[in-house]
Amino acid sequence: MNYNIFKFLPLLLLSDYSYAGSFALREQSSAGQGLSFAGAAAGSSGLSSMFWNPATITDYSGVQVSTSGSFILPYIRLNNQNGSGSSYSALENYYKASSSSGNEALSAVIPSGYISWQINNYLWSGISVTVPYGMSTKPDSNWSGRTYNNATGISSINISPNIAYKLNDKISIAGGLNILHISANYTSAYPSNSNPTTWPSLGMKGSGTALGFNLGTTAKLTTTTTLGIGYKSPMLVKINGDFFGYPVAPYSSVFNTKVKTTIPLPQSINIGIRQKVTDKIDILGELDWTNWSVLKSPSVYYASNGLSHPILPSIPFYYKDGWYSSLGMEYYWDSKITLRTGIGYEWSPITNTDISVRLPETDKIWTSIGFKYTISDQLNLDFGYSHIFPKTTTISIDSNNHNKNTNLSVGLQNLVTSVNSHADIISMGLTYKFN
Repeated sequence: MNYNIFKFLPLLLLSDYSYAGSFALREQSSAGQGLSFAGAAAGSSGLSSMFWNPATITDYSGVQVSTSGSFILPYIRLNNQNGSGSSYSALENYYKASSSSGNEALSAVIPSGYISWQINNYLWSGISVTVPYGMSTKPDSNWSGRTYNNATGISSINISPNIAYKLNDKISIAGGLNILHISANYTSAYPSNSNPTTWPSLGMKGSGTALGFNLGTTAKLTTTTTLGIGYKSPMLVKINGDFFGYPVAPYSSVFNTKVKTTIPLPQSINIGIRQKVTDKIDILGELDWTNWSVLKSPSVYYASNGLSHPILPSIPFYYKDGWYSSLGMEYYWDSKITLRTGIGYEWSPITNTDISVRLPETDKIWTSIGFKYTISDQLNLDFGYSHIFPKTTTISIDSNNHNKNTNLSVGLQNLVTSVNSHADIISMGLTYKFN
């Protein structure tokens, strides 16, 4: 078999089912989780609103610390359909291969932490430590479609120091840095025999660091209306890694080699609004835009000489821009309890043409509930729960899909699968105000 089959593999594990558009993670706030993140850029997510808009920290006096953890329970099951190559059914009928991936999405805990410090009446500093990108997918070992995804994983950490300035009682501005580190691993199965459970894996692993910046502003338009706008700059992640796997002549020299690529990460704009309706009710709204269309097909090179890698010459993303909107409400039950609810809609940046089994993401609806409980004058507890309803879809890896691999063995080239997916997210956090 021709080992050029791996030119269809996207290098970076920057492909995931992360519930925030492509491989990003929205789950950065327990307070925001209960609102489907409505009004996050206007401060509705508490101290963690600085993730969306660093200017929101001017609403917090003294020194405050907030931390949260979000438990993501995703479910993604792929089932081979009519239209798949004939060899898929042969593997399933005669060699006990499975037509189903099982649940290929793995659960994860997403932590985040925030600190703000009021320096004087006009100046604040803040820092956040978050996980803005992350994922892990691994189908069952006997699935006949593992040539298109054996295992994919990515982890990240972002440190963001910020400075905010209150111009007057109505307007605040802020800016800061994003220091991002990403580690990733990626494998695909090589169909060396008729038993998928024994197919060897090949792929890449690597890591890289990037630098970007944040900007933000809040405006108290009236005594009851707050508008917030946050901006994150684009970043270029220079990935250095290894191409590893199952070397067979004459392709042995391309395995266990150093490779490199540059992945453009998108800029984004977050717009939030908070409207007090009565003494007990606030209505919140959010509109987010992410410039995912910058991610097309980055080239992959040997690290030693800069020549294109013969097995993986490029990474086929071909994304479009992503959008997210949400509406939420807070109800102040009494002096200790605030109830929250929200609903959101996300337009996926992944097109129906180029959707892959690694990231079977579609448009989706967010539904959320949550609450804040004031334990004391210094300590608050936030809880949020979301259920996500992705749009039903079918994946066709054929000549119209950039993930198509023309060098796979005959009969394993085209793969058509249905997608059954949903997710539950449980989030809890604490915020402490120092005297």
